[in-house]
Amino acid sequence: MEKIIICNRELMTKIGGAENLGNEIREKFRRGGKDSSPFVDIIFEVRPEFRKLIVGKEICLGWSSHVLEDHLSVLTCYKCWCFGHMSKHCKESEEMCGKKGHRRQNCESSKPCCPMCDKFNISRNKLILNTEHEVFSNFCSSLENQLKGLENRINYG
Repeated sequence: MEKIIICNRELMTKIGGAENLGNEIREKFRRGGKDSSPFVDIIFEVRPEFRKLIVGKEICLGWSSHVLEDHLSVLTCYKCWCFGHMSKHCKESEEMCGKKGHRRQNCESSKPCCPMCDKFNISRNKLILNTEHEVFSNFCSSLENQLKGLENRINYG
């Protein structure tokens, strides 16, 4: 927090001074390398009014600048690759392969097949979504739909 205060005087002025930063921002968790690593993502929770001031803007930390963006994370099971639950709560008896929609121990394919998009197509009895991508790919329509739904449920003020 101290680095944010020192390097971002304009931002501190907009919120009424450094003493108000604690009212606007709260660290939720860190992701990536160790805390001392320059490659750690720090996820903050902010008030809606403060978010409007900062999202899409650059903030300086030390000698580097970083674009602030929303963090949206979809809960995913790494056993069946469905959204909305974790592996320890999964009702599937065996793990599915994240590449091809079959059991992990039987995987011989080098061609990717997204199990989420595949499950969607099976549930509709027709090919609607492209499945030729890895799970969590930027091309995954299932993941994109989950993220849009999550974003729509957030109160941005």
